[in-house]
Amino acid sequence: MPDQDLPHAFYRVLRLHQLVGASLEAALESVAMTAHQYTVLSLIRMHSPVSSAEIARKLGITAQSAGETIKSLEARELVKRTLLPENRRTHALGLTPQGRRALTRADKLVLAAEVRFFARLSDAERKAFDGAIQRLRHPDGANPAQGTA
Repeated sequence: MPDQDLPHAFYRVLRLHQLVGASLEAALESVAMTAHQYTVLSLIRMHSPVSSAEIARKLGITAQSAGETIKSLEARELVKRTLLPENRRTHALGLTPQGRRALTRADKLVLAAEVRFFARLSDAERKAFDGAIQRLRHPDGANPAQGTA
């Protein structure tokens, strides 16, 4: 099979995912937060009030996996659960004041890591990269600002 027939693009995307993940983990190390915890906290901030089931759906993970992460964040007093007034059986997740402060610190670290990671790209390359990601994530032209994660 000639080399040009091999699936190189998927490999490069997966490798990029690994590099981004490693950069994110390194950036968050000083605040004792994992990339997964950062993502969950960010989703809670973005969609609060939100249930753990909604978090699991948005991340494409099992409810059990989301629950474990949420429990670890609750143990650190970064997240709190409250009953939704309209549905007394469903708990909504929200950030505690400590959680908001921790997420603000983490945001600064992640932004600095992102700037370092993409520094080798020109502004035009970065805009083209962002545009390509949006087209791949939203092939139907849906507005990414309409509540997608």
